[in-house]
Amino acid sequence: MYFINNNPTDIQAVLNLITQKRLHRAIENKGFPPPTDTNKFILIVKNQKGYLYYKYGSKPTMILELLPVELPKGDWGLFN
Repeated sequence: MYFINNNPTDIQAVLNLITQKRLHRAIENKGFPPPTDTNKFILIVKNQKGYLYYKYGSKPTMILELLPVELPKGDWGLFN
């Protein structure tokens, strides 16, 4: 069971909190190409931890783990 948030406003707020430097460092460390579309970011919470994902192709790929204070409050959907 996990929660997904793909609200553009919430995702933009998270991207502003984590800073571009932290995002790019995480992407480079994992060897992924730089994101080109902010609409492909997804926030996922599972096992009480939050993660920022990016859709490379059709499958979301985990970019980095988020701190609890970096997670937005609204627009979460429950999935099994």
